[in-house]
Amino acid sequence: MRDKRPVLAALLLASITLLSCSERVVEESAELRDITPTQTIENFTMTESYEANAEWKLLAKHADIYDKKKTALVTDLRVDFYKDGEVSSVLTADWGIIDLSNNDMTAYDHVMVIASEGERLETSKLRWDASDFRIRSDEPVRFTKGESVINGIGFDSDPALTNFSTTKMVGTLTDEDVQEYSEEDEELAP
Repeated sequence: MRDKRPVLAALLLASITLLSCSERVVEESAELRDITPTQTIENFTMTESYEANAEWKLLAKHADIYDKKKTALVTDLRVDFYKDGEVSSVLTADWGIIDLSNNDMTAYDHVMVIASEGERLETSKLRWDASDFRIRSDEPVRFTKGESVINGIGFDSDPALTNFSTTKMVGTLTDEDVQEYSEEDEELAP
C-alpha cells in the first residue's frame, strides 16, 4: 500500500497557500467589497500626461469605480510607462487598486515589469507612487537582466528599472553585469 502522507501534505500546503492568497485579496479590498461601485467600465483606460507628453497609460479589462472612496478596482491591468515619448517599460498584473485622488496604484498577483532593454521584475505586490514616479514593493522580488538574476525582499526603482535598490539580496551576476554596475557606481560617486 502506498504511503499517502506526502500527497496529503502537498494538498494541505496548496490549500494553505490558496487560503493565504484569498485572505490577502479580502483584506486589501474589504472596504470596497461592502459597497456598490458607482460605475463599472469594461476596457478601462487612464492616462497621465505632463506638458502634452504621456507619462503612463493604464489599460484594464474591467474597472469598478467607487466615487465616495475615490478608488478604482481594476482587473487584468497593463501600464505602459513612457520616457521621452517612448515606452520605457510595461507593468502587468492580475488586478489592482487605484487611488483616484493622486493616481497611486497597488498591483497584485503575477506582477511583472518588463523594461525596454529586457530587464524583468517579478513580484506578488507592487506600489506605483505617481508623485515621485517610483515603483516599490515590500514583498519578495526577482530581478532578471540577461543571465543575471537577483532575488530579494523589497524593491525601489524608476519604472524603466535603471535605478533600483533591493534589500536582503541574493543572486548571481554575470561578470559583464558586475562591471556595468561598478561603472554606474563610479559615475554616481561625488
